[in-house]
Amino acid sequence: MVDMNNSINYKEGIPIVFDISVHLQKTSLLFNRLWDGVELIESSCKIYLECLKNYLLEGQFDEVPTIIVQKLFTYLSHTNQLEELEKCILNVKVECLDIEQSLNLSRVHALYDGLISIWTRALEDYLAPLQELIPKIVALPNGEYIDNTMKLGNKILIYLSGCLLGIAYPNRGYIPQHLQDTVRNNIVQFLCSHHSIKANDDEDIYPYLRILLKFNTTEFLNVFSMAFSDSRFMSQQKQRICCILTSLTMNSKDLKSNQLGLVYAFIVRWQQEDGNFIKPDKHVFETITSMLISTEQTTPIEDREKAFIQLIRSGAFDNSSDLLQIAEEAKFYTVCREICSERGEFSQMFKYYILDDSNKYQIFSLISSKPEHFEQLSYNNLKVLLEIDTVRCGVIFGTFYPHLVCDVFNQIKTNYQRFLFLKGAIPYVNSDVKLCTRYLELLCQHEPNAVMDFVKMNDSLHLTEAMAATKTAGLDNVTAIFLERLGDFQGAFDLLFGKLKEAILQANAVEECTEVLVALAQRGSAVLDPKTTWLPILQCLLSLQSHDHLQKVLDNSDLNLATEMHLLLNSTTIVKGTVGHFRNLIMGLIDKCQYEQDVLKSFETLLHGDLHSKLAEAINVAKQGVSNPIICSSCNQKIFMEPMFVFRCGHGFHSDCLGLNTTCTYCISTNIQL
Repeated sequence: MVDMNNSINYKEGIPIVFDISVHLQKTSLLFNRLWDGVELIESSCKIYLECLKNYLLEGQFDEVPTIIVQKLFTYLSHTNQLEELEKCILNVKVECLDIEQSLNLSRVHALYDGLISIWTRALEDYLAPLQELIPKIVALPNGEYIDNTMKLGNKILIYLSGCLLGIAYPNRGYIPQHLQDTVRNNIVQFLCSHHSIKANDDEDIYPYLRILLKFNTTEFLNVFSMAFSDSRFMSQQKQRICCILTSLTMNSKDLKSNQLGLVYAFIVRWQQEDGNFIKPDKHVFETITSMLISTEQTTPIEDREKAFIQLIRSGAFDNSSDLLQIAEEAKFYTVCREICSERGEFSQMFKYYILDDSNKYQIFSLISSKPEHFEQLSYNNLKVLLEIDTVRCGVIFGTFYPHLVCDVFNQIKTNYQRFLFLKGAIPYVNSDVKLCTRYLELLCQHEPNAVMDFVKMNDSLHLTEAMAATKTAGLDNVTAIFLERLGDFQGAFDLLFGKLKEAILQANAVEECTEVLVALAQRGSAVLDPKTTWLPILQCLLSLQSHDHLQKVLDNSDLNLATEMHLLLNSTTIVKGTVGHFRNLIMGLIDKCQYEQDVLKSFETLLHGDLHSKLAEAINVAKQGVSNPIICSSCNQKIFMEPMFVFRCGHGFHSDCLGLNTTCTYCISTNIQL
């Protein structure tokens, strides 16, 4: 089928054979004749196994002889293709697996999904994966978990949830119907085990529950919550789990205070759902609460706050009137905000955002959510808001309270804080001339590079004051814009021309200065004298002997180059110049003349063509005859031998009826277009 003596042949041939065989559903060819041909040749066998791997990953087929599966798994293990190995374990029918090899590879390479899949599919044993894997969820001495352990723990939680709800994991679908109740009962019994299979003498009771609660209390309790919500989960099982969790809250040295709080909240919530539950011990609740609010706790305050909130939501607190005071004393400001939110006390929420150093930046989101409630509070706490974020404060006032921006601006003491405040507010109050001018002055001091963009986009400025600020800051280009807006084009030109001469002396930014100056001269061509604009520019640029710079001037349509050339040649400043001195200018003159000549010819051609078309049309119209009307279109009387006028539209008039009109009055009165 494939010549194995030819390496190129089998590299191209084996994938083709795979493709055709799969397409024709003749996979038996792959596992008999083709496999027999490649098995003993290492290079061709690798090609074969790579092709097989790809088709398995794509789910093209799932039945492969066990001997070939063994070879494939060994190859993937040796080449460190572990992700592909695990997916192949999941995709191949369990009957085709070498169970011992697959389990060993899954253990060696920590392929947890593969391990779970083999146990559940091959042996229908849903406890073995938990017995083997849960003890591996061990924290480091500092209480943290390495990435691989985190990955394992999360998979275990998903697997547990699936088992309790009858959902298969990691393979899709459901646990066989006849096994679902058995699996659920076995899982509950397993989790509630007093000791593990290989327990030491000093092992605490309920080791599996302890391990999973310590790993991720919230998610583990969520697993139980979903299971409890399922009608198939028996009340006795719920009660047993809650009783055990209650005992753990009373005797658990390895759970943190926030974890104990979450467990207690879970118990209370489900005790309220089902009145048959044993009510949790109030003394335990008081102990947990005191631990949560203790300032000596090393558990992060955020975690303790989350647990405290869960206790509140579960209804564990009988006297809710003292909650706010308890939370405030513990500096649980998130809890305080939660309580105030439920009560609708927005002013108190504002207060607790300000007190909360870790979340005080969120106060701006709070104001944005209900700006009508916080106008006076924002104004009264202006100093605090400015300290938190001056720019965001400006955005808030500019967006929601624009009428207060000027007042706030006047209250701010430092120039830099004023600048930051207006930086946030100006986009929303950009029609206020006074504020925009003040902002420009501050912008010149703190962000001079941003002044040009601001001026271009803003016309609400007091020009005289703004120009004074830009002059002080040395921003000549911006000052020139203000002079132009004031109508002083010559003043703007003189300023920019001086900058161009300075740039030429320093050999820096000449091109930019030239472009700005030429653009100004073009805009002011109607009022500027060419002798005081274009001539000085040409004189400056001639000294550079740069054709590129001159071309920027020569390309201007307003420039009468012949006149400027004449003036330039007679200028006293360059009487001693030679012809070579004007070489670039002359070349530019020739180029421009040639260009203008080409444009003139093109225009002349178009004009002649247009005139010819109109003349031909007029001749054609003139050749057409007009019938002699017998009725006057004005008086509707017959026309006999008296003088008459006939128009090309076909209407005729008595000379007396037409009078001095030279066009058809009938067509005009009836809006008929000729």
